[in-house]
Amino acid sequence: MGDHEPQRPAVIGFEILPVVASGVETRGYGMVIGIEALRKPETNIVNSVAEALRLAREVNDPRVRLNVDFYHLAFENEDPDVVLPAGPLIAHVQISDPVQRGFPKDDAGEPRYRRFFDNLRKIGYRGRISVEAESKDLAGDCGPALQFLKRMSAPSPD
Repeated sequence: MGDHEPQRPAVIGFEILPVVASGVETRGYGMVIGIEALRKPETNIVNSVAEALRLAREVNDPRVRLNVDFYHLAFENEDPDVVLPAGPLIAHVQISDPVQRGFPKDDAGEPRYRRFFDNLRKIGYRGRISVEAESKDLAGDCGPALQFLKRMSAPSPD
C-alpha cells in the first residue's frame, strides 16, 4: 500500500460516480448513491467515513451521499465524531455489534455507541437506521436490538 492509496478513492469516484449519478437522474430513478466505507479486510478502496466524505465532496453531486456503517467505523477505530462534519451528506445508517457482527443489544462493551447516537442527534439525522448483522436466532435477537436502538436514540442521560 503505497503513496498513491489515499488518492485512489478520488480517482475512482471521479471516473465512476458522476457517470452513475447522471444515469440516476436521466432515468428518473429518484434515488441517491450511498458511499459506504468498508473495513480493510473487505476492500482497499474506501475504508473510513472520512474518506467517503472526502470522495462525496469531491464528486459534488447531490445524488452522491454516505451510508455510515457503525460496524466498519468501529472496526477501523474511527472516531464517532466523524459523523459531525458529514451530517447533511448522510443518507443512511447501519449498525451491528462490532465484536460479533451480531445484533446490538447493549452498550456495555462498546462505549462508542453512545457518542455515535448522540452525534446523529446533534446533526439532526432523521433517516432510517438498519441492523446489518448475523443471527442464529432472528426472533430472539430482534426484540432486544429494537429496545437497544430506542435507548440509544433517546437523549443521553447526562
